[in-house]
Amino acid sequence: MYNFSRRTLLKASAASLFTAVLPFGGKAFAETTGPPFEPVKFATISDLHVDIQGKNDIKMGEVSVEGLQKTVMDINQEGGIDFVLVPGDLMLDGEVENAQVVKKALDSLTVPYYVVAGNHDYIPPNPEKRRSGFTYMTIAEFMQFFA
Repeated sequence: MYNFSRRTLLKASAASLFTAVLPFGGKAFAETTGPPFEPVKFATISDLHVDIQGKNDIKMGEVSVEGLQKTVMDINQEGGIDFVLVPGDLMLDGEVENAQVVKKALDSLTVPYYVVAGNHDYIPPNPEKRRSGFTYMTIAEFMQFFA
């Protein structure tokens, strides 16, 4: 039995493809046969770390809400955008209260938006990161909240 790493397997597969196809005049990649697809224009809002009780620091704290609202306004004014991708870390650490502020801002977008959970978007495993005055959501609650 051989013990290949993933990298070794990929290199061997690529080498086999080029060795088998190219000498015979074939093409390694298919050509498109129909008309090209229409261009897609999208915006990304990433790593918001919204914290309604935060102090301005590395993760922006109190200005994070204003920054999100301004970003949403700019996206709405841009025009021609098909959708917005929000790839995680919306809140400081999975606080429901921060999630409500984020969702309200995102709901004011004039185009659809798609949210992906980040490691800061659900209850922190370390109890020391949980602050009083906040309610925390699980990953399942996050998914339902932003569905």
